[in-house]
Amino acid sequence: MFVAGLLAAHAGCSQLIAPDTSRPIEKQVEPESGREYLLYRPSRYDRANAWPLIVLCHSGFPDSASRQVQESATLAEEYGFVVIAPKIQATRGALSRAGAQEPNALKLDEAGILSSVRHVRAGHNISEDRMFIQGQSGGAGSALFTGLRNREMF
Repeated sequence: MFVAGLLAAHAGCSQLIAPDTSRPIEKQVEPESGREYLLYRPSRYDRANAWPLIVLCHSGFPDSASRQVQESATLAEEYGFVVIAPKIQATRGALSRAGAQEPNALKLDEAGILSSVRHVRAGHNISEDRMFIQGQSGGAGSALFTGLRNREMF
């Protein structure tokens, strides 16, 4: 019961602060489908320069978009890149039996990832030739599916 209370209290946090930085992790909503994604922009971000973009595809519980961004924020600060983490649906693994029962999940993730990328690019100076997609565990299927189908972007 205590753990459920802790999780509920944590879920109500409106703003995350990236560890080892003073910068917030921003919740964004892309306008095409209304899906949420998280954005981390380094403190030295300057719109005058084109910045690399890393798209993180999270796995299932206990992993999450916020956990992925929090783990990447220190590297983003040090090496200078923008990070986004869309909410991923196909976290059970596209090649597993459970994942195979949701044939549209990868296509839905692809649409959400691409619309999140378009949204962040509309508001930021993102380098067209330095956009990368990465997936961990259950999120790897969505990253692979999206990356292979959109090779001109990633």
